[in-house]
Amino acid sequence: LAHVRRQRRWVRGDWQILLWLFPYVPTAQGMARNQLPFISRWKILDNLRRSLVPPALLALLVAGWTILPGRPAVWTSMALGVMGAATLLALARFLVAPLHGLSVGVFLRTISDDVQTAAAQALLALMLLPFHAWEMVRAIILTLARLAITHRRLLEWETASAVAAATAGLRGRAVLRMFVVQMASSPIVAVLAAVAISASPRRGWLPALPFLLGWCAAPLIAWALSQPRTPRQRTLSLHERAQVPTITGCRPTISRRRRAAVSLAVRPRPTSAWGCCRRSRRAIWASSPRVS
Repeated sequence: LAHVRRQRRWVRGDWQILLWLFPYVPTAQGMARNQLPFISRWKILDNLRRSLVPPALLALLVAGWTILPGRPAVWTSMALGVMGAATLLALARFLVAPLHGLSVGVFLRTISDDVQTAAAQALLALMLLPFHAWEMVRAIILTLARLAITHRRLLEWETASAVAAATAGLRGRAVLRMFVVQMASSPIVAVLAAVAISASPRRGWLPALPFLLGWCAAPLIAWALSQPRTPRQRTLSLHERAQVPTITGCRPTISRRRRAAVSLAVRPRPTSAWGCCRRSRRAIWASSPRVS
Protein backbone atom coordinates (compact mmCIF):
# COMPACT_ATOMS: atom_id res chain seq x y z
CA LEU A 1 0.00 0.00 0.00
CA ALA A 2 2.90 2.38 0.65
CA HIS A 3 4.24 1.65 -2.82
CA VAL A 4 0.83 2.39 -4.33
CA ARG A 5 0.70 5.74 -2.52
CA ARG A 6 4.10 6.69 -3.92
CA GLN A 7 3.07 5.54 -7.40
CA ARG A 8 -0.11 7.59 -7.18
CA ARG A 9 1.94 10.67 -6.26
CA TRP A 10 4.29 10.07 -9.19
CA VAL A 11 1.36 9.79 -11.61
CA ARG A 12 -0.12 13.05 -10.33
CA GLY A 13 3.21 14.73 -10.90
CA ASP A 14 3.47 13.33 -14.43
CA TRP A 15 0.02 14.61 -15.40
CA GLN A 16 0.59 18.02 -13.84
CA ILE A 17 3.19 18.78 -16.52
CA LEU A 18 0.87 17.71 -19.34
CA LEU A 19 0.96 21.19 -20.92
CA TRP A 20 4.71 20.90 -21.48
CA LEU A 21 4.00 18.59 -24.41
CA PHE A 22 2.64 21.50 -26.45
CA PRO A 23 4.58 24.24 -28.30
CA TYR A 24 3.45 26.97 -25.86
CA VAL A 25 3.22 26.70 -22.08
CA PRO A 26 1.76 29.01 -19.42
CA THR A 27 4.22 31.03 -17.33
CA ALA A 28 4.00 33.82 -14.76
CA GLN A 29 4.25 36.38 -17.60
CA GLY A 30 1.72 34.58 -19.82
CA MET A 31 2.12 32.06 -22.62
CA ALA A 32 5.71 31.38 -23.71
CA ARG A 33 7.35 29.08 -26.20
CA ASN A 34 8.24 25.64 -24.87
CA GLN A 35 12.02 25.32 -24.62
CA LEU A 36 12.15 21.63 -23.71
CA PRO A 37 14.00 19.41 -26.20
CA PHE A 38 12.23 16.63 -28.04
CA ILE A 39 13.71 13.86 -25.87
CA SER A 40 12.34 15.51 -22.69
CA ARG A 41 8.88 15.78 -24.21
CA TRP A 42 9.12 12.13 -25.22
CA LYS A 43 9.92 11.16 -21.61
CA ILE A 44 6.85 13.06 -20.39
CA LEU A 45 4.68 11.34 -23.00
CA ASP A 46 6.10 7.93 -22.10
CA ASN A 47 5.30 8.48 -18.42
CA LEU A 48 1.72 9.34 -19.33
CA ARG A 49 1.54 6.26 -21.52
CA ARG A 50 2.83 4.06 -18.70
CA SER A 51 0.12 5.28 -16.33
CA LEU A 52 -2.56 4.38 -18.90
CA VAL A 53 -1.41 0.78 -19.38
CA PRO A 54 -3.31 -0.82 -16.42
CA PRO A 55 -6.69 0.80 -17.27
CA ALA A 56 -6.25 -0.06 -20.95
CA LEU A 57 -5.40 -3.70 -20.21
CA LEU A 58 -8.37 -4.02 -17.86
CA ALA A 59 -10.69 -2.54 -20.47
CA LEU A 60 -9.24 -4.88 -23.11
CA LEU A 61 -9.84 -7.96 -20.96
CA VAL A 62 -13.42 -7.10 -20.03
CA ALA A 63 -14.29 -6.03 -23.57
CA GLY A 64 -12.71 -9.19 -24.99
CA TRP A 65 -14.88 -11.30 -22.70
CA THR A 66 -18.09 -9.44 -23.54
CA ILE A 67 -18.37 -7.32 -26.72
CA LEU A 68 -15.26 -7.57 -28.92
CA PRO A 69 -15.56 -9.83 -32.01
CA GLY A 70 -13.66 -13.06 -32.14
CA ARG A 71 -12.83 -15.56 -29.44
CA PRO A 72 -12.37 -14.32 -25.87
CA ALA A 73 -9.30 -16.55 -25.49
CA VAL A 74 -7.53 -14.61 -28.27
CA TRP A 75 -8.07 -11.25 -26.56
CA THR A 76 -7.00 -12.75 -23.24
CA SER A 77 -3.79 -14.09 -24.77
CA MET A 78 -3.04 -10.65 -26.22
CA ALA A 79 -3.32 -9.08 -22.77
CA LEU A 80 -1.16 -11.85 -21.31
CA GLY A 81 1.46 -11.16 -23.99
CA VAL A 82 1.64 -7.53 -22.89
CA MET A 83 1.94 -8.42 -19.20
CA GLY A 84 4.46 -11.20 -19.87
CA ALA A 85 6.78 -9.22 -22.15
CA ALA A 86 9.52 -9.23 -19.50
CA THR A 87 9.32 -13.04 -19.31
CA LEU A 88 9.71 -13.31 -23.08
CA LEU A 89 12.76 -11.03 -22.96
CA ALA A 90 14.31 -13.20 -20.25
CA LEU A 91 13.71 -16.28 -22.39
CA ALA A 92 15.27 -14.53 -25.38
CA ARG A 93 18.56 -14.28 -23.47
CA PHE A 94 18.79 -18.06 -23.70
CA LEU A 95 19.06 -17.76 -27.49
CA VAL A 96 21.08 -14.60 -28.02
CA ALA A 97 23.10 -13.94 -24.85
CA PRO A 98 26.64 -15.36 -24.80
CA LEU A 99 28.07 -17.17 -21.81
CA HIS A 100 30.50 -14.32 -20.93
CA GLY A 101 33.00 -16.76 -19.47
CA LEU A 102 30.42 -18.54 -17.31
CA SER A 103 29.94 -22.26 -17.18
CA VAL A 104 26.86 -23.76 -18.79
CA GLY A 105 25.34 -24.65 -15.43
CA VAL A 106 25.78 -21.14 -14.00
CA PHE A 107 24.43 -19.58 -17.20
CA LEU A 108 21.32 -21.79 -17.22
CA ARG A 109 20.73 -21.18 -13.52
CA THR A 110 20.95 -17.41 -14.06
CA ILE A 111 18.49 -17.57 -16.97
CA SER A 112 16.14 -19.72 -14.90
CA ASP A 113 16.21 -17.27 -11.99
CA ASP A 114 15.48 -14.33 -14.31
CA VAL A 115 12.58 -16.15 -15.97
CA GLN A 116 11.07 -17.15 -12.62
CA THR A 117 11.34 -13.59 -11.29
CA ALA A 118 9.78 -12.08 -14.42
CA ALA A 119 6.96 -14.67 -14.43
CA ALA A 120 6.20 -14.02 -10.74
CA GLN A 121 6.11 -10.27 -11.34
CA ALA A 122 3.77 -10.70 -14.34
CA LEU A 123 1.45 -12.96 -12.34
CA LEU A 124 1.36 -10.50 -9.46
CA ALA A 125 0.63 -7.61 -11.86
CA LEU A 126 -2.31 -9.58 -13.29
CA MET A 127 -3.71 -10.27 -9.83
CA LEU A 128 -3.46 -6.59 -8.84
CA LEU A 129 -4.52 -5.20 -12.25
CA PRO A 130 -7.95 -3.80 -11.20
CA PHE A 131 -6.51 -2.14 -8.11
CA HIS A 132 -3.68 -0.49 -10.06
CA ALA A 133 -6.09 0.53 -12.82
CA TRP A 134 -8.41 2.18 -10.30
CA GLU A 135 -5.55 4.02 -8.62
CA MET A 136 -4.22 5.28 -11.96
CA VAL A 137 -7.64 6.50 -13.15
CA ARG A 138 -8.28 8.13 -9.81
CA ALA A 139 -4.94 9.97 -9.83
CA ILE A 140 -5.39 11.13 -13.45
CA ILE A 141 -8.94 12.43 -12.98
CA LEU A 142 -8.03 14.14 -9.70
CA THR A 143 -5.02 15.88 -11.27
CA LEU A 144 -6.92 17.05 -14.36
CA ALA A 145 -9.74 18.39 -12.19
CA ARG A 146 -7.28 20.32 -10.02
CA LEU A 147 -5.47 21.70 -13.07
CA ALA A 148 -8.58 22.80 -14.95
CA ILE A 149 -11.13 23.60 -12.21
CA THR A 150 -9.97 24.00 -8.61
CA HIS A 151 -6.26 24.93 -9.06
CA ARG A 152 -5.68 23.77 -5.48
CA ARG A 153 -3.65 21.06 -3.70
CA LEU A 154 -1.34 20.56 -6.67
CA LEU A 155 1.63 20.03 -4.34
CA GLU A 156 -0.05 17.37 -2.20
CA TRP A 157 2.42 14.67 -1.27
CA GLU A 158 3.20 12.25 1.55
CA THR A 159 6.59 11.18 2.83
CA ALA A 160 7.58 7.57 3.33
CA SER A 161 8.04 8.18 7.08
CA ALA A 162 4.46 9.47 7.35
CA VAL A 163 3.17 6.36 5.60
CA ALA A 164 5.18 4.11 7.94
CA ALA A 165 3.98 6.02 11.01
CA ALA A 166 0.33 5.71 9.94
CA THR A 167 0.54 1.91 9.88
CA ALA A 168 3.03 1.36 12.70
CA GLY A 169 0.44 0.56 15.36
CA LEU A 170 -1.66 -1.83 13.27
CA ARG A 171 -1.35 -5.54 13.99
CA GLY A 172 -3.17 -8.75 13.13
CA ARG A 173 -6.71 -8.37 11.86
CA ALA A 174 -6.46 -4.58 11.76
CA VAL A 175 -3.85 -4.80 9.00
CA LEU A 176 -5.94 -7.31 7.04
CA ARG A 177 -9.01 -5.10 7.42
CA MET A 178 -7.03 -2.13 6.10
CA PHE A 179 -5.99 -4.09 3.01
CA VAL A 180 -9.57 -5.22 2.36
CA VAL A 181 -10.94 -1.67 2.70
CA GLN A 182 -8.28 0.11 0.65
CA MET A 183 -8.24 -2.56 -2.08
CA ALA A 184 -12.01 -2.98 -2.29
CA SER A 185 -11.88 -1.80 -5.91
CA SER A 186 -10.39 -5.13 -7.00
CA PRO A 187 -13.26 -7.43 -5.89
CA ILE A 188 -15.80 -4.78 -6.97
CA VAL A 189 -14.36 -4.78 -10.49
CA ALA A 190 -14.45 -8.60 -10.47
CA VAL A 191 -18.14 -8.62 -9.53
CA LEU A 192 -18.99 -6.01 -12.18
CA ALA A 193 -17.06 -7.98 -14.80
CA ALA A 194 -18.93 -11.15 -13.83
CA VAL A 195 -22.25 -9.33 -14.21
CA ALA A 196 -21.21 -8.02 -17.63
CA ILE A 197 -20.17 -11.51 -18.76
CA SER A 198 -23.49 -12.94 -17.58
CA ALA A 199 -25.41 -10.29 -19.52
CA SER A 200 -23.31 -10.77 -22.66
CA PRO A 201 -24.47 -13.38 -25.21
CA ARG A 202 -20.88 -14.54 -25.73
CA ARG A 203 -20.40 -15.82 -22.14
CA GLY A 204 -16.60 -15.79 -22.00
CA TRP A 205 -16.50 -17.50 -18.62
CA LEU A 206 -13.74 -19.98 -19.42
CA PRO A 207 -10.85 -17.49 -19.92
CA ALA A 208 -12.27 -14.99 -17.42
CA LEU A 209 -12.79 -17.26 -14.41
CA PRO A 210 -9.11 -17.44 -13.27
CA PHE A 211 -8.83 -13.65 -13.49
CA LEU A 212 -12.04 -13.06 -11.54
CA LEU A 213 -10.98 -15.41 -8.75
CA GLY A 214 -7.56 -13.78 -8.53
CA TRP A 215 -9.06 -10.29 -8.45
CA CYS A 216 -11.40 -11.26 -5.62
CA ALA A 217 -8.43 -12.60 -3.64
CA ALA A 218 -6.16 -9.62 -4.45
CA PRO A 219 -6.43 -8.00 -0.97
CA LEU A 220 -5.46 -11.28 0.70
CA ILE A 221 -2.56 -11.77 -1.73
CA ALA A 222 -1.24 -8.26 -1.13
CA TRP A 223 -1.61 -8.70 2.64
CA ALA A 224 0.31 -11.99 2.55
CA LEU A 225 3.12 -10.49 0.47
CA SER A 226 3.40 -7.51 2.82
CA GLN A 227 4.10 -9.64 5.90
CA PRO A 228 7.65 -9.41 7.30
CA ARG A 229 9.87 -12.27 6.22
CA THR A 230 11.55 -14.41 8.84
CA PRO A 231 15.25 -15.10 8.22
CA ARG A 232 15.99 -18.60 7.06
CA GLN A 233 18.34 -20.77 9.13
CA ARG A 234 20.43 -23.48 7.53
CA THR A 235 22.07 -26.29 9.44
CA LEU A 236 25.75 -26.89 8.84
CA SER A 237 26.85 -30.03 7.05
CA LEU A 238 29.36 -32.45 8.53
CA HIS A 239 32.16 -31.01 6.40
CA GLU A 240 31.30 -27.45 7.47
CA ARG A 241 31.18 -28.49 11.11
CA ALA A 242 34.62 -30.02 10.73
CA GLN A 243 35.94 -26.64 9.55
CA VAL A 244 34.60 -24.66 12.52
CA PRO A 245 37.41 -25.65 14.97
CA THR A 246 40.05 -24.79 12.38
CA ILE A 247 38.59 -21.30 12.02
CA THR A 248 37.85 -20.53 15.65
CA GLY A 249 40.93 -22.29 17.05
CA CYS A 250 43.28 -19.52 15.93
CA ARG A 251 44.19 -16.38 17.81
CA PRO A 252 41.14 -15.09 19.70
CA THR A 253 42.06 -11.44 19.08
CA ILE A 254 41.74 -11.51 15.29
CA SER A 255 38.90 -9.60 13.65
CA ARG A 256 35.99 -11.08 11.71
CA ARG A 257 37.50 -10.06 8.38
CA ARG A 258 40.76 -11.79 9.19
CA ARG A 259 38.85 -14.85 10.38
CA ALA A 260 37.14 -14.98 6.99
CA ALA A 261 40.56 -14.81 5.37
CA VAL A 262 41.62 -17.73 7.50
CA SER A 263 38.65 -19.80 6.32
CA LEU A 264 39.74 -19.21 2.73
CA ALA A 265 43.41 -19.83 3.39
CA VAL A 266 43.25 -23.12 5.24
CA ARG A 267 42.82 -26.42 3.46
CA PRO A 268 39.44 -28.23 3.57
CA ARG A 269 40.88 -31.16 5.54
CA PRO A 270 43.93 -30.22 7.61
CA THR A 271 46.24 -32.92 8.81
CA SER A 272 46.43 -31.58 12.35
CA ALA A 273 45.14 -28.73 14.45
CA TRP A 274 48.67 -27.48 15.16
CA GLY A 275 49.55 -27.37 11.47
CA CYS A 276 46.26 -25.61 10.74
CA CYS A 277 46.97 -22.92 13.32
CA ARG A 278 50.45 -22.38 11.93
CA ARG A 279 49.09 -21.98 8.39
CA SER A 280 46.30 -19.74 9.67
CA ARG A 281 48.71 -17.43 11.49
CA ARG A 282 50.93 -17.31 8.42
CA ALA A 283 47.97 -16.43 6.19
CA ILE A 284 46.74 -13.76 8.61
CA TRP A 285 50.05 -11.94 8.93
CA ALA A 286 50.74 -12.24 5.20
CA SER A 287 47.37 -10.74 4.18
CA SER A 288 47.04 -8.06 6.89
CA PRO A 289 48.74 -4.65 6.72
CA ARG A 290 51.61 -3.96 9.07
CA VAL A 291 50.60 -1.65 11.93
CA SER A 292 53.33 0.24 13.75
